[in-house]
Amino acid sequence: MTSAFYVLALSVFALALGLFFSVTPTNLSRIAILLLFIAGCGMVAMGIFPGDVHALHPPATITGVVHWTSAGVSFMCIMIAAFLLSVSFKSDKRFQRFCFILALAMVGALLLYGILALVGWIGIGQRVYLAVCLLWLVFLVGWVWATVSLVRSG
Repeated sequence: MTSAFYVLALSVFALALGLFFSVTPTNLSRIAILLLFIAGCGMVAMGIFPGDVHALHPPATITGVVHWTSAGVSFMCIMIAAFLLSVSFKSDKRFQRFCFILALAMVGALLLYGILALVGWIGIGQRVYLAVCLLWLVFLVGWVWATVSLVRSG
C-alpha cells in the first residue's frame, strides 16, 4: 500500500501541475491547485507513516495518528478542489456538470464511509471513497489531456 500512496501522490502532483499550465488562472482554480498540492503532500505522509492495521481501534500509535490525519486532510482537499474546479470550469458546461456530479459522489461516498465505519466496515468505506476520488482524478486528467491536445492541434 505504501507504493500506492507514493504513486497516487505523484499523479496528484502531476495533475496539479497540468492544471496550473492549462487552465485559465482564477482565484478558485488557484485555490483548487493548491489544495491538490496539499493532498499530494498528505499522500506522501501516508506512505511514510503506516496506519495501524492490526489495532482494534485505530489509530493506536503516533504514526497511525499521522497516517489517519494525513488521509483525512488529503481526501478532504481533493473533495474541496473538485467543487472549486467544477465552478471554475464555466467554459465547458458538460464538463462542469459532470465534475460537479462526481464531487457530489465524493460527498456521498464520504457519508457511506461514515455509515460503514459505524458497523465496523471501515476498509470497505475507505475503498469506495478512494475509488470515487480516483474516478474524479482520471476524468480530470482526461479533460486536461484533451484540452491541451486541442490547443496544440489548432
